Amino acid sequence: LYLRRGYHIAPVFLGGGQEAKRRPGTENVAYIAALAKAAERMGADAAAREAHIAALNALLWQRLAELPGITRRNCEFSVDGIKSETMLHFLDSKGICVSSGSACSRGEASHTLTAMGLARRRIDTALRVSFCADSTPDDVNALADALAEGIRTLAKMRR
Repeated sequence: LYLRRGYHIAPVFLGGGQEAKRRPGTENVAYIAALAKAAERMGADAAAREAHIAALNALLWQRLAELPGITRRNCEFSVDGIKSETMLHFLDSKGICVSSGSACSRGEASHTLTAMGLARRRIDTALRVSFCADSTPDDVNALADALAEGIRTLAKMRR
């Protein structure tokens, strides 16, 4: 933690005078070493992970382009006419987890999409997908297939 001169913070824990009375106790050297090792491993694999995620992302956009009523923008897309919460529940029933926005804006319109000038109708249908190193092309295909099924199923329910 770096603090500019004159900036003071209250200690989270009270006790000894270590770390200028900001944090009592002795540093957990084992945890520090574990964090260093994890950072080392993550850094060594960063390029491969980035390439993997980029390939999954390209596959996702390719598959979404095949579906009717999909509007995309950057890392977010919308299924025209189907509210995101409805599609989230449908996908969840298929074992697929996506998001309709950030955790900090749960239940509210995305301030980011609002600032981008998107219409409320578009914001209400927005979905967000995240990948990790363990995600596979099969995961992307399962998502695209479930979206296609969801579009067919939920569109019938609207009629």
